[in-house]
Amino acid sequence: MDKFERYWKLSEMEERFNTSSGGIRGLASAWLLASLGAIGWIFSTYNAETWPLPMGFLVIVVTTLGSIGITTLWVMDQLVFFRLLNSVFLVGLKIEKDDNEIPPIRSIMMKAQEGLGTHRWERFFYMTPISIFILLSVVITIGGSNALFSGNDKYFNLNTRCISTFLIF
Repeated sequence: MDKFERYWKLSEMEERFNTSSGGIRGLASAWLLASLGAIGWIFSTYNAETWPLPMGFLVIVVTTLGSIGITTLWVMDQLVFFRLLNSVFLVGLKIEKDDNEIPPIRSIMMKAQEGLGTHRWERFFYMTPISIFILLSVVITIGGSNALFSGNDKYFNLNTRCISTFLIF
């Protein structure tokens, strides 16, 4: 096997690992949308007379499970697929540096990312919904589920439309 075939095999491995990592991010997006859909469903169908649990408690359960699911996918993405992809990428980068006949694709990619890679953007992708879910759970816990969702003037006068708008943005 000549050097171009070996280089091409590295590219195929990178593509496989990158596709797997993208699939994990797709699952994380679906998990986020399912969590938001569950919160929206709770807001739209909740009736204190027929539901045995307070709305705030149900929202906390959904946001907690949403955070746990997204965190699990993030760990799997970073500890498995990112490490595999990074190791193959670094081997390809070394091959490009050692051989002038190989096109410097990875070197150009690193310069375009200012040597930092895409890791920081992936962290932002995962941390944003996790942080929002945790913040919403903390607000509900501190304010009390009935205080936030009852519309009673002596508490925070937040209704479900206001909370839904917050979640959308």
